[in-house]
Amino acid sequence: MGAAETICSADSVFKNEVASLLFLKGPHMVNLIKYATGKRWSYGRKHGECDYLAVEYAPGGDLMRYLSAKGAEALGEKFARHLFRQTTTALLALHERGFAHRDIKPANLLFDSDYSIKLADFGFATPNFDENNDWRLTE
Repeated sequence: MGAAETICSADSVFKNEVASLLFLKGPHMVNLIKYATGKRWSYGRKHGECDYLAVEYAPGGDLMRYLSAKGAEALGEKFARHLFRQTTTALLALHERGFAHRDIKPANLLFDSDYSIKLADFGFATPNFDENNDWRLTE
């Protein structure tokens, strides 16, 4: 499967990400700027339609690349606490709205220009209450 087909596959993960980003807003969550479905594309002789979403730019990259480039020692205790506090603030806001992220990892923790955390990739996020409004574990 080529890159264009992979990127443009319209599936439930894309729809879930858009729905989550429309509903979930917070100071340490990436913001949705625009989305569209059914846009025409062509790559050489291949043609089709794809869906896309545009989120705010994170000029500082992600925590995974930061750690790969500088090493874990470069974090330092003060900066690590700063990142942990912001990450837990984002997760608390998410949980207060009844959602579980389900894909927390360094690659989904983006940095803005001030190296503040922006939680990203809500494709696997899910409402976390059952029909009786009880907290439930996700599968």
